[in-house]
Amino acid sequence: MLVVIISLLISCDNITENEAKINSEITCLKKEIKPLALSYLVKYTYYWEVENYIPVSNKKLGIWLPHDSYYYSLAKNKYGFSMISVQYGDQLATAINSGYLRSNIMGIIPNNHLDAYHFLDVIFGQLGQYYIDEPIEKVRYSPDELVDFANYVKQSGNISPILIGGYSTSAIQIYQWVKNRTTNTFFMCDEYEGDQRSYWTSWLNAYGPARVKGNWIIIDDDFGEFYDLLGHANNLGLTQFWMFTPNSGNIDEYLPDFADKAWKTNWLVKKERRYRVEFRCYSRDCSIDDNWEYYETVPLQEFRTLTYNQE
Repeated sequence: MLVVIISLLISCDNITENEAKINSEITCLKKEIKPLALSYLVKYTYYWEVENYIPVSNKKLGIWLPHDSYYYSLAKNKYGFSMISVQYGDQLATAINSGYLRSNIMGIIPNNHLDAYHFLDVIFGQLGQYYIDEPIEKVRYSPDELVDFANYVKQSGNISPILIGGYSTSAIQIYQWVKNRTTNTFFMCDEYEGDQRSYWTSWLNAYGPARVKGNWIIIDDDFGEFYDLLGHANNLGLTQFWMFTPNSGNIDEYLPDFADKAWKTNWLVKKERRYRVEFRCYSRDCSIDDNWEYYETVPLQEFRTLTYNQE
């Protein structure tokens, strides 16, 4: 923390020979006291505090949140998530109203394949990408139904990719069958147990770098592993990183830590604002720390952006 201490002597109607003029910030404070009497001494300390995080140009963080406009805005404007997933039309409206571009919204296709076309054409329309969660593991889609849906999307002129999440290594062969019969399907690992890094590597090896954009983590189970997982995503050359937050219980506590780790692994840039803290001493003996009283904290119009190696 940068600390600057400035002491100044202020009298009531006239400024004494001990005056200190620091950046024109010091003014004579008119007090109803005797001329030239000691009013107080002032000292300032300064510090930088996080204002918000900013996405880097070649990577995107995505989040699946409970439907809450506060958290939709918080994730985007404070913590640098540029992408969000939505399940229903009201969530889509909230995401758009919170500032997300349609190209950065991922529509979650229902597990019932009979509803998939309705959600694609009527509820969502053109979005940046679509997601089907564990269709083989949950036995909700057959391989043929996945291929038919992917081809329908492409043939309708929609160029957005379809991301398919899975965790079972026994299902990889089925997903590879789907991959080989489509050009717009991509595959995500959503294994949350243990150290996922080996799973992520196996997913990349199974489907190839061109068909793996990113993987999932879960906010609660993976707290404490954010740095390692973000770093491994870098090692694999991934360009997306998605967080699942099944409830709002730990969002306020865990998102600041996640954003800090994303900054330290070059997924985000940090923007900071400078603050000035004023303390006053009304005593004749200001050499004693206890005689200094906190007065106010003032946000300054000074900002800086930092990548991790610049701090």
